[in-house]
Amino acid sequence: MKGVLFSVVEQVVIDRFGEDAWDGILERSRVEGIYTSLGDYPDSDLIAIVQSIAQTLNVSVPDVLVLGGHDGFGVLASRHPRLLDGLDRWQDVLMHLEDIIHPEVHKIYAGASAPEFATEETATGMLVEYRSKRQLCHLAEGLIRGTGDHFGTPVEVSHTSCIQNGDERCLLEVTG
Repeated sequence: MKGVLFSVVEQVVIDRFGEDAWDGILERSRVEGIYTSLGDYPDSDLIAIVQSIAQTLNVSVPDVLVLGGHDGFGVLASRHPRLLDGLDRWQDVLMHLEDIIHPEVHKIYAGASAPEFATEETATGMLVEYRSKRQLCHLAEGLIRGTGDHFGTPVEVSHTSCIQNGDERCLLEVTG
């Protein structure tokens, strides 16, 4: 997994809870804890960090992923504002993940294994199909929520199907 995700999680934890909290989470998760944005790290490190955050906050892992994605969108948008050039609504971001944003991600982070999204506009919002070997659909949910907030339109996201519940695919219904 690319280090950019680790650095975003670190920034979210520090912004919300302080540097001491981040240090404690790293200690409890028993990972090295020195991550650079361009580095590659084991998925298991991120899982250990997320589990440690969940235990620290006494919340579920999916809740941590949603929170991390929500706050993480702002971190990513501030670090890479050019990726949002010409995108004026949350719907624009979701519609252009595969043709604008992810190609740029691959330029910046060579070898990144970005999730795949298929989107469809509906009368009330969008349907988003999420596909990834990492099964971090709750992180995607949080990023979508963060996208809405970034554009001043809070969105609601519901999982109409989820691979973690035994469904064939993750399908997110987004309204806002």
